[in-house]
Amino acid sequence: MIKNPLFFLLAAVCFFGCCRFSPAPVFRSDFMAMGTIVEIKVYEPGFDKQYVISAVQAAEAEIRRIDRLLSLYDEHSDIYRVNSHGFEQWVSVSPETIEILEYAKLLCEKTGGALDVAAGNLFELWGFGIKRGMEIPPESKISENLRAAGFKNVIIDKKNGRIRLKNSLVRIDLGSIAKGYAVDAAAKKMEEHNLLNVLVNAGGDIYCGGTNGKQAGWLIGVRNPRKTGESAAAAIIRDKAIVTSGDYENFFLREGKRYSHIIDPRTGRPVSNNVISVTIIGPDARTADALATAVMVAGVEEGMKIVERAGSECYIIVEDRNGLSEKKSKGFNVFSDYMPDVKHECETPS
Repeated sequence: MIKNPLFFLLAAVCFFGCCRFSPAPVFRSDFMAMGTIVEIKVYEPGFDKQYVISAVQAAEAEIRRIDRLLSLYDEHSDIYRVNSHGFEQWVSVSPETIEILEYAKLLCEKTGGALDVAAGNLFELWGFGIKRGMEIPPESKISENLRAAGFKNVIIDKKNGRIRLKNSLVRIDLGSIAKGYAVDAAAKKMEEHNLLNVLVNAGGDIYCGGTNGKQAGWLIGVRNPRKTGESAAAAIIRDKAIVTSGDYENFFLREGKRYSHIIDPRTGRPVSNNVISVTIIGPDARTADALATAVMVAGVEEGMKIVERAGSECYIIVEDRNGLSEKKSKGFNVFSDYMPDVKHECETPS
């Protein structure tokens, strides 16, 4: 399930060939990967610039490697090969892909099916996949694809390192986990180079290690989902990940009704629970990425329970006829009690 959380970018942005690395004390690199802009910031004034650059390049290479491994669109990736041939035969995949899928299956169980990466066919059915259609499908098609969707139709053979699909419609889509996983891997590469004051952001999936040299961590602004350029909250993040998912990222309107790209794998339909934005603060980006989608699907009450069981924190924005309101987990107040002029202070978008 594709998910591109949005925080806002309020610092000067160096796009594509323009100003690839920023001057000290904070090094910055921007590049395209996984269908989005990836940003790496490093606050390490005591390190040689070339050493920092080489570490950032190693982190970039790691993200690109994971992209090639898990891509929906690269015909050589494990996921593409499973989706294309898994119904016809067993498909051998890397141990890393097996581990990721087993983790995703565990999350599916822990969220009561609110997160199911084996329901990519439902995403495609509603026109949010490779073939962009964005139309309301017939009820018969929804029922057919719902029966075909989910981990119940995926066989993981860990011992022999292979995957098999039980029907021709099921599709695995790691969009709700892959970017977070890549962010964690990049942050680990930086840590291997003893660079601990680091921010890694892949299209809004953010890991913040250490500090930016100005605050106790990295100050992140949470976007107001209905007012461009305004913040709903701010959080200082240190040695944790922060990820936001929202209904504003990808949707279509029919007869005045909004149909979001967040599909409930339990019903086969776009979510309609009034939750329009979910921000998760968790120990790693992979977990936060997955939980943000799961809470969007599950709704406030069930979603809060999921987050509490996962040991993470949650900030939810709900929209009804009275406007916007917010719901927070108990621990989120610890992170969001610092509200300076976000417009000038926030580090990065998400």
